Amino acid sequence: MPATGAAAATAGVVDAVKPRPKAQGRRGDEDPRERILCSECHGVVTNGSARIAMCGRHEHVFFNAFGHTFHIGCFRTAPGCVSLGAATLEDTWFTGHTWQVAICARCASHLGWRYEAPGAGGFFGLILNRLTEQTAEGGT
Repeated sequence: MPATGAAAATAGVVDAVKPRPKAQGRRGDEDPRERILCSECHGVVTNGSARIAMCGRHEHVFFNAFGHTFHIGCFRTAPGCVSLGAATLEDTWFTGHTWQVAICARCASHLGWRYEAPGAGGFFGLILNRLTEQTAEGGT
């Protein structure tokens, strides 16, 4: 799947991805004030209420042909991300969804990917160890 470099190829998928993913809300009890930040620059990327489930789960683990493993979380929106490059279906981790690299709008760190499917809308698959959660009280 998407690597941080130019060409990306999936050698395998650690978890099974069902053929027709559909975004669904994860939890209704999350505080939208829970901010999710870029671990590098602490810019706001999204918030806790943007978490969604794809293929029945919020979190997924994938690996690519270059030996990189990615533990990602799915988010409906990520206003603190910018999508780069042309959308492609090549080596997608979510069947029927094109992807683009997503970087932090503040520091340009690679944070994950933006996925889009005709008629199903889009979402962000963000690399969880590149994010930091901050609660309304200000702690992480």
